[in-house]
Amino acid sequence: LQHVDKMPAGEEKSEAKDTLNKLQAEAKKGEAADEGRVKKHLNFLAETAPDIWEVAVDTFINPVKGLSTVFRKVAERAKAERAKS
Repeated sequence: LQHVDKMPAGEEKSEAKDTLNKLQAEAKKGEAADEGRVKKHLNFLAETAPDIWEVAVDTFINPVKGLSTVFRKVAERAKAERAKS
C-alpha cells in the first residue's frame, strides 16, 4: 500500500489500492481464500501497476508473513506467467 500511495492521484491509484485491499481480505481467509479471486486481482495489478504487482507477489509468497498455501501457489504461478511475457 505504501507503493500505491506514491502513485499519482487518479483512477489507476484508486483501483490499485482497492485491489490490494481485496487481496488482503483473501489472505485473511487463509486456506479458504478463493483462488479465482486471487488470480484475478494479481493479474489486474500485473497489467496496471507492474512495480506494485512485484512487491505484492514477493510479499504474498514470503512464508514469514504466514500466507496460506493457496496464496503462495497462485502468486508463484502468476509470477512465473509474468516472467514468460
